Amino acid sequence: MPSIPRSETSHTRARTPARPGGLARMLVVAAALCALCAQFSTAARADTTTAAPRGTRWGLAVARMAVDPDRLQRSMGRPFASRGVYYPLCCFSYPDSDARALKRSGGLVYININSWRVTKSGAKVCYPWADVAAGKEDSLLSRWVKQLSAFDYGRTIITFHHEPSVTNNPAQPHCGTPGQYRAAYDHVFRYFRNHGIGYRFVWTMMASDFTQGRAWRYRPPLGDFRIVGVDGFNRRALQWKSAAQMFSAAEAYAVSVNKQLLIGEIGSEEDPNRPGRKAAWITAAAATFGSWDANLIAIEWTDCHAFRPTTSTSALNAWVKASKLPVFQ
Repeated sequence: MPSIPRSETSHTRARTPARPGGLARMLVVAAALCALCAQFSTAARADTTTAAPRGTRWGLAVARMAVDPDRLQRSMGRPFASRGVYYPLCCFSYPDSDARALKRSGGLVYININSWRVTKSGAKVCYPWADVAAGKEDSLLSRWVKQLSAFDYGRTIITFHHEPSVTNNPAQPHCGTPGQYRAAYDHVFRYFRNHGIGYRFVWTMMASDFTQGRAWRYRPPLGDFRIVGVDGFNRRALQWKSAAQMFSAAEAYAVSVNKQLLIGEIGSEEDPNRPGRKAAWITAAAATFGSWDANLIAIEWTDCHAFRPTTSTSALNAWVKASKLPVFQ
């Protein structure tokens, strides 16, 4: 405790300041109320993602790569309640047809902004995370701010460079170290907030990052994101795994840090030696996810490669039946 100045311990009592008069008191109260309102206003601007009806959204992953999403929607009898729309940091036009469709139907737009550009030959070239963190690519972020503001759709969530732990994959280049990623993510989040973009942020890793305990290396500050995202696929060649085995570690982590969970990419291959095994996998996955309903905001299913729900009649029937469960919208 700091020492008390001698002047305040004198035997001669200091004069007590006069209490403010009626008008002065009113002005003091009004100023306090204005300050309080400003605090609430700032808090509101910090998260402007519009709430949706209760229930986990049944969605479509990586919408641009989907083979036949219209068939899946016809089979369900309703549109997807969420879609993942993936973009490079540079040289794009937002919104696309998927985002517009979601705005018409009231669905959730999940935007993934990857830290690269695509050359004319189709190669993906990194914008190093260190450069993003240093503000060297702020002109590209500025363009994002302008287009997001112009589209102005409240049911939007954003991630920066999903699955940053992926390496040795030309289709998904690795753009720096874990520390550089954390700094870049934080810079993007703060840039958007400082320029009026208040949508919730997602931090998205691979399911194996959580099951193997290495996701923390890439985790940005907890205050930057409201949702933990996770991607995972059941691949027969690696080892057949249930959705519970793949995703429970991510779900437990999200709960432990008081965040919601998003399954941003999911699918299973068929087992040629056991017809119907993929259908059973989908049914069991839906049961697992249904038990997480209170914290799981969306499941976005992959409609490409061997992970499509339509690889067999039994798989599609199981997928459609699961989509109609009351916990999913």
